[in-house]
Amino acid sequence: MTKKKIKPAFKLWFQIGEDYVFDEGAYELLEQIRERKSISVAAKATHMSYRYAWAHIKEIEEHLGESIVKAQKGGKQEGKTEITEAGLSLLTNYKRLKELMTKVCKETA
Repeated sequence: MTKKKIKPAFKLWFQIGEDYVFDEGAYELLEQIRERKSISVAAKATHMSYRYAWAHIKEIEEHLGESIVKAQKGGKQEGKTEITEAGLSLLTNYKRLKELMTKVCKETA
């Protein structure tokens, strides 16, 4: 029998108390919104429906007690969505922690 190598792996999410707040899917959605300036385009890029993406954003905002996006109405021509400071903080901290954990897993393997 061949000995199989075990390697560490992880799933990262943020929570407040016992409540889920932010995970990889939320990170990808928010990153796409930051890049594309559109919730609908970001939703398509992350294979989410617009309704699901918007509900996901609102749920995160409810848990945090502050906005993570600032959307301006106007349709495809004039509408624009930006990430707030709270949203940027989530993106930055999630990315930093994920990179750190990935590095630790590689060094441990």
